[in-house]
Amino acid sequence: MSDIAIRATRVSKMYKMFKSRRDQVIDLLGLPFFKGRHDEFWALRDLDLVVPRGGKIGIIGHNGAGKSTLLKIIAGQVTPSSGQVEVNGRVQALMELGTGFHPEFTGRENVFSALSYQGIVGTAARRRFDEIVEFSELEEFIDNPVKTYSAGMYARLAFSVATAIEPEILIIDEVLGAGDAYFAGKCVDRMNEITRKEGATILFVSHDASSVLRLCDRSIWMKKGRCIMDGPAHEVVKEYVDAMRFETELRHRSREMHLGKGTARGIMASSDAFKKFLFRFKVNGEHPQRSHLIRRITLQKGESALSSLDVGDAMDNAIQEPNYIISEKDATDWSQPIQDNGGLARLYCDCRGTEQHAPFVLSVPAYLRSELPELLLVVEGDVDAREEVFVEIWDDAGHYTRVGTLNDQGNGRYAIPLSDRAIDEPNTPSACKSSAVSKTQSQTEDEFSPDRVLAITQVELTDSTGTSKRVFPMGTELDVTIHYEAFREVKDPVFAVTFHRLDGVQMDHKNSKLLNFNIGNVMGTGVAKFSFSPLRLGPGDYLVTVAVLKYLDIDSWIDQPPSYDRHDRRYSFSVFSTLPGAKNLGAVFQDCSFIFTN
Repeated sequence: MSDIAIRATRVSKMYKMFKSRRDQVIDLLGLPFFKGRHDEFWALRDLDLVVPRGGKIGIIGHNGAGKSTLLKIIAGQVTPSSGQVEVNGRVQALMELGTGFHPEFTGRENVFSALSYQGIVGTAARRRFDEIVEFSELEEFIDNPVKTYSAGMYARLAFSVATAIEPEILIIDEVLGAGDAYFAGKCVDRMNEITRKEGATILFVSHDASSVLRLCDRSIWMKKGRCIMDGPAHEVVKEYVDAMRFETELRHRSREMHLGKGTARGIMASSDAFKKFLFRFKVNGEHPQRSHLIRRITLQKGESALSSLDVGDAMDNAIQEPNYIISEKDATDWSQPIQDNGGLARLYCDCRGTEQHAPFVLSVPAYLRSELPELLLVVEGDVDAREEVFVEIWDDAGHYTRVGTLNDQGNGRYAIPLSDRAIDEPNTPSACKSSAVSKTQSQTEDEFSPDRVLAITQVELTDSTGTSKRVFPMGTELDVTIHYEAFREVKDPVFAVTFHRLDGVQMDHKNSKLLNFNIGNVMGTGVAKFSFSPLRLGPGDYLVTVAVLKYLDIDSWIDQPPSYDRHDRRYSFSVFSTLPGAKNLGAVFQDCSFIFTN
C-alpha cells in the first residue's frame, strides 16, 4: 500500500459566471459562435499537495480561499478543471450541514441507512449504532425526525456516524463550528484517537486556530485558490493570525481614511524606496456645489518636480502606479475623464460619492519624508472661485489634516506649502472637525456654531511605545490622546473618553473630573491624554467617543452634558485575546486575587 494518502498535482478549478440564464443555456448547448459569454472564476489555481498516510493536516484561510473546493475535489464530489488527484483509501467526508441525512427520517433511521450504505448491517450495525448514540449524546432525540434537530445536534450526529465507520481518510470542513465547545473538544480527541489507532489521514478545515493546533501537526494556509504557506502547524497558524490582525487593523484604517480596504492596503504598503502620501480635496459641505476642473497635481521641492499626476490621463487611477487618483465606484466625488482643450482632465464635483471627497496619492523618495514641510503641492486646473476647496493630508497619527485652500495664483495654478499646521481661520468650524463626518442627532448645535470657542483638532490611539494602532492585545496599554485648540480663554473644561461595543452597550467612561483632575483655565493649543494600562476590555470591536465638556456636575449628571466639541463614536479599535487558545472569557478581563484554605 502506498505511503501517500493524497496527491494533488497542478489542480485547478474554474467556474463559469454567467450574466444571464440565457447565456448559461446557450453555453450548455455548446454553440460555437456563442462562446465566451461568461466570466471565469478560478476557485483553485495550479495547486500541489502531498499528504502522507496518517497525516493530520489543518487547512486555514479566509472564506473564498478555495478550501472547500479542494476538499470536494479530493472527496470526489467535484471534478477539477485541470490537474490530477490521486486518493489512496476509503474517504469519509463531513462537508456541509444538511447533506447525507434525510430530513424526514428519524436520527435512528438515518444512522442505520448510513451504516448499510457502508455495508454494515445486522449485529455489527446495532453495535455501531449504540456507539454513535453514546458519543453524540442524543439519546433523547434519536427517534425524532432530523429536520427538528438544531445545527449543533446535526453536527453531533453527522460526526459520530462519519468516525464510527473507521475511515482511512477523514475530511471535515468547518461543520463542527455549529457545535458547542464541549463537543468540539470531544471531536478533536476522537480524531486523534483514530489517527493513532487506525492510522487514518485527516484533512481538517477550521477557523478555530486553537483546534487546528490541538489536532494537526501540519497546516496549509490558502489564499485566492493557492497555497501560500505549508509547514508546521504552529508556524503557519502564527503567520495566519498575524495576517488576520493586520486585516483588522486595515479595516479600521480604511474606515477612518474613507477608502476601500484594497486602496488602503496599497497606501499602507509603501516600499522602502518611496513613501506614499494620501491627499484629498474637500469642501465645507458634504459634496461640492460647483464643478472644479483638475488637470495636474505635482509635488515640488523648489523648482524640481518630485512627483506628478496627470488627472484624466490613461491609468490615472491605477493603484499599482506611484501616483494615482482614487476613484472607487460610488464612493468618491471624482468624475469620469473629460475632454479639456485637446487634453484630458477630471472634475471634482457632486458625484454622490458615499465618502464625500476626492482622494489622490502622490509618492516621493523615502529619504525626503522628513522634508515634507518643505514641499509644495501644486494643482493645475480651473477651480470655481464661488466655492472654497480645501486640501487635506492623511498623517501618521491616523487623521486627515487640512493644509491649505485652492486659491488661484494666476493661469489656473494653485500652490500650497505643506507646512505642519493647518491654515484654517480659528473661527471656521470646519477647521476643527473632520469634514467627512456629518452632523448627528447626538451632536448639539453649539458644537458646530461659528463662535465655538474650543475644538478637538486631532485624536490618537497608540500603544505604550507611542505607535499609532487600531488592534491591541488584551491586557496591554491603550493611550487616547486628545489634541485641542481653545480660541479664547476657557474655564475648567472636562475631557472625556467613552468606549462602546458595536451593539451600542457602553463599556467604559472616563473623564478628568472623575479622575479628580481640575484643568483650570486653558487658551491656545494643548494635549490631554488618557492611559488605559492595562486595557481590561475583552476581545471584540469597540467605538471611541471623545469630548470636551463645558462642565460636569457629578451629583446631577445628565446622560450627555453640554460640550465644546464631541467626536461621537468616530474612532474604532479591536482587542484580541492573549489567553491560550485565544479564549474569550467575557466582555471585561478584571484583576482578581484568589485565596484558598483547607
